[in-house]
Amino acid sequence: MVDATGLGAEPALGPFLIGAAKRLHPNSEIGVDPGLIVQKGPVHYVEDLDAAKEDTDRVGTNPLVISAKGAKGHPTSTDILLDDSTARQVLEANQQGHFLEALKVTLVI
Repeated sequence: MVDATGLGAEPALGPFLIGAAKRLHPNSEIGVDPGLIVQKGPVHYVEDLDAAKEDTDRVGTNPLVISAKGAKGHPTSTDILLDDSTARQVLEANQQGHFLEALKVTLVI
């Protein structure tokens, strides 16, 4: 789960998580089934962190919760920015849990 509360982020059909000088989600290094993207969407948007934690089908019972450092994009802020250490934490956790490939990403905006 990515907490982007108060950063002015807006929902989009194709949002990106960006950090450690690269696009983390989605990206070409992490294979995502296009049919799954159509079925589930690349991310799930919610407006409340507690509500996000209740969606155990998407985030599991012990989700990784990180804080975004910003949001950018033109004309709307749809790309979520992570600092480098947080981005590395996400990539390391994904090696174990493969949540990026499974589209088990929730953005709190």
